Formats: sequence, C-alpha cells, structure tokens
Amino acid sequence: MSIPCKVYIRRNADGVIRCYEDLDWHEDSDYPAFIWEEGNFACDCNRYLFFCRAANEPETEYDESDENSEHRCGDDRYSVRITDVNDKELYSDFDE
Repeated sequence: MSIPCKVYIRRNADGVIRCYEDLDWHEDSDYPAFIWEEGNFACDCNRYLFFCRAANEPETEYDESDENSEHRCGDDRYSVRITDVNDKELYSDFDE
C-alpha cells in the first residue's frame, strides 16, 4: 500500500527547508527508507533536484570542476525529514 508523503528537504549550509509533496511512501516494504538512507535519494545530487523542484526553481547545469556545486555527489549538503499527510514521521536524517 502506498500513502502520500511530504519530503522536507533542508539545505544544511543555511538551514532553508522546502517541502516536496509529490511522492508516495510504500509502507509495505523497506524500500522507501533504503532509497533515502543509502540509495539514490541519499545523494546530494538527487536531493538538490528535489530541493529545486519544491520551489519550482530551475536546476543549474552541473559543472564537474566546481567543487562547491550544490548538486555534486555527497551526503552532507542536504538532509530530509519525511512525514505522512498527518505529520507522522516516516524517515528523518535531520539530526545526523
């Protein structure tokens, strides 16, 4: 069974939090937590995309030579907190 969820994405450099609401949480498997904890959505390059899309901002082109690029691979520039529509927490790495 899948349920609608809200993904709060924090840009850790300045604490700005945006909410991306167009995802479903499949509560009958470990997959949702895995993809945000260790899978593709755990990487800053993908979290950057969710952060931009949450505010309908354009995504900038990736420049491999820019070590400060917000969307280069990594795991320290963005954190997420995921809740159901009633604000029950499903996953969070905000405190890490």
